[in-house]
Amino acid sequence: MKTIHVVSLASALAALSASAATYTVSTASVAADPAPSVAVADDLFAGRTPIALSNAAAGNENSSASPSVLTDGVGCDAGKSKSHFYCIGNDAVLRWELPQPANVREFRLYAAWGDENRNDIAVAAIRTRDFTSGEWTTVAGSAFASSQTAAVNTIGEGPVVTRDRAVFFAADAGAWFATNAAAIEIVFGQQDNGYGGYLEVQALGETVAIADDGSYAVVDEANSSGFTKNTFGPYTTYTFAADGAIAFSQAGRVDVLLVGGGGGGGMTMGGGGGGGGVRELADFVVPAGRTLPVAVGAGGAGGTSENANGANGGLSSIGG
Repeated sequence: MKTIHVVSLASALAALSASAATYTVSTASVAADPAPSVAVADDLFAGRTPIALSNAAAGNENSSASPSVLTDGVGCDAGKSKSHFYCIGNDAVLRWELPQPANVREFRLYAAWGDENRNDIAVAAIRTRDFTSGEWTTVAGSAFASSQTAAVNTIGEGPVVTRDRAVFFAADAGAWFATNAAAIEIVFGQQDNGYGGYLEVQALGETVAIADDGSYAVVDEANSSGFTKNTFGPYTTYTFAADGAIAFSQAGRVDVLLVGGGGGGGMTMGGGGGGGGVRELADFVVPAGRTLPVAVGAGGAGGTSENANGANGGLSSIGG
């Protein structure tokens, strides 16, 4: 069963538009073994796991299957383990939902694989979603950093450089990439040899003060569709077993539980498919008057020939 349980949620996806902001892109080669902490006080991503909207390379070569390692402030663990890398593949897209709107002035990406054939960072675009309007705007992009180091080999196979390159996008003095941002997406370009290991991704800025008395948002049921409503004590849930939409008549805090489609089972003597991925978004503040699309990921198809694996399930999403 693929479901989305909604107590309330975040902003909507709208048309992309170009940004007039000006900024500089710089690259660096930073070697450390092991890498020291890269945590900074005003990192909006700190401790917040992004949603991988697409990334076929996650978990490659014993790297972490979870993008949570990208926001833990650590360059690489002392054991030089690939488990502290998150593998980014060609055209991968990661999204961070912010609990409150924020102004963003800088983006930092740290990456290393310890292999001269996977030694570049490639970013196609960075975009933000406005808290009030729900519109997406491309605020930066296209950057490429190459730091070929012939003496570097894969972790565990020779000399190690645990954090050997970085890209910084910095808005001009006194300027912002985005103001009032509710979500941020990074679209990665074509990676060196198809994929590489990233260690940390940061967005520097400040949270915007908004009116928030701690109460929950109110769902506009007349303008919502496809949900099943239940009440548990003081809480009301809206569950979606298929695609639909949810609208809000009053601003407030929201909690969301997303469940993706499960994997398909194998053919003949194959095992059953795994359960769909789960993601919780808690205590987000949303404005009134917003209608958000809800998409429920379908289960993956089963294997169709002997020893064939089943297909992956689909992604569930809210807000586009």
